[in-house]
Amino acid sequence: MKLLIFLVPSIFFLSGCALAPKVVHLGPLPPVSEAKFSKPVCIVVSEFKDQRKEPQILGYTYNLGVKTSDVKTFANVPEWLRTSYVNELKKAGAVECSSKTEKIVVSAAVKEVTQDESWNINTSVKIDLTVASGTSVLTKSFEGTSSQISHAASEGEFTESLYKAVQYLMKKSVPTIVATTDEEK
Repeated sequence: MKLLIFLVPSIFFLSGCALAPKVVHLGPLPPVSEAKFSKPVCIVVSEFKDQRKEPQILGYTYNLGVKTSDVKTFANVPEWLRTSYVNELKKAGAVECSSKTEKIVVSAAVKEVTQDESWNINTSVKIDLTVASGTSVLTKSFEGTSSQISHAASEGEFTESLYKAVQYLMKKSVPTIVATTDEEK
């Protein structure tokens, strides 16, 4: 009987952790790309449009194949991505534009930002990136992914996995922006 009295509350306590929503907090990312412009270039990073159906929901946690909670953020994911690109491109040598300067405009459509957890946290970030200069326009799709073992399905683990996926995305996409821009000059 004493064992039953101990086990029933323990089950509710342990399942409560799995049932609570996980909130991903978005902050500044450290620069990751080694790409550099051959000379200073004026780039404007315009709006990143959110094309996801549920902007606040990033994914779900599962326990034995059953969805137990949401993974969400209260931050503006497209604006966070846009700011991350601004910082990354500044590190690569982009400069602020004057009104008379020829501008290269970088924009994106955020297609997917997902995180799911069962035993692993699997994260995917997909964007369609556009680089426009004068009459030249390049649009290309990029995906950043991350997969890591989930020890506690903590908010910190979800945040870390999202950061890794975005850093991987930037390692692939920023060199394309630099190469495209350098070809035009």
